[in-house]
Amino acid sequence: MHVLDHFEKEYPEDDRPRKAIAACRRWARTGVFHMADIRKASLSAHAAARKAKAEGHDAACFAARAAGHSVATAHVHTHAFGPSFYALKAVAAADPAHAEADMAREHDWQSRRIPKGLMKIWREWESRRNSPAANAHAS
Repeated sequence: MHVLDHFEKEYPEDDRPRKAIAACRRWARTGVFHMADIRKASLSAHAAARKAKAEGHDAACFAARAAGHSVATAHVHTHAFGPSFYALKAVAAADPAHAEADMAREHDWQSRRIPKGLMKIWREWESRRNSPAANAHAS
């Protein structure tokens, strides 16, 4: 996960989000997971995110949240969109002056990596995320 750099730059000794990603990759590679391991990895990444947020490191916070949601996908499939959302927030927070362009590049990067079998679901999520109702609610 390339946005993880935003977390590791601020917290080089904290490997909780990286461990969450590793657990997610093991699950994706093998199809096997143990709920206790998935839960621990996800909650640990989210704890790292809370610490980063409390210390004013928004990009690090959002990167850790992306990692936490990635691994949480193993037990609730709707978490699959969390990593995308939080990755976009991480790149925006990392450089607010260039947020729009950075988010467009990140979105393009993500879009090129969506498996063909998930493209329909991705497009549905995109349309809901970009709807006037969603934008009004997000304000």
